[in-house]
Amino acid sequence: MDAAKRYHFSFLSSYQGACDYKVVDFVTREEHRVSHRTSLSDYLKKHYNATPEVYERDVVGGLYYLTDTCGKMTPEIVEAFREYMQAEADQCVIDMRALAAKYEDDPEIKSIYDAYGPNCPLIRGGAVWNQGWVAV
Repeated sequence: MDAAKRYHFSFLSSYQGACDYKVVDFVTREEHRVSHRTSLSDYLKKHYNATPEVYERDVVGGLYYLTDTCGKMTPEIVEAFREYMQAEADQCVIDMRALAAKYEDDPEIKSIYDAYGPNCPLIRGGAVWNQGWVAV
């Protein structure tokens, strides 16, 4: 079965530069949660409740990876997530173009579009937790 059809992703929440998604495997009927961190904030670093070394390992080490802590990450899930995120980015561009006349003079929206265009956020690959993030 095609990876994009086997897995379904649903946005759950976002906080401090990371978005969480529910993953449903239509073959095994299993569900689990994955996270994708695309930014780091000074606030998070300042208030992270651990040593700077642990922050680097846990937070910075997972930057741009699709991560899970239950060990179910596979390359197929990463591939399906990339397709899902690209489809979301493509739809965002379609929506922005449909509203271009309304927002064409807004410099903030223009700078976002110019910076990201039709590309989805960077996804380095998948990683699972084992005393640090380990790529799959």
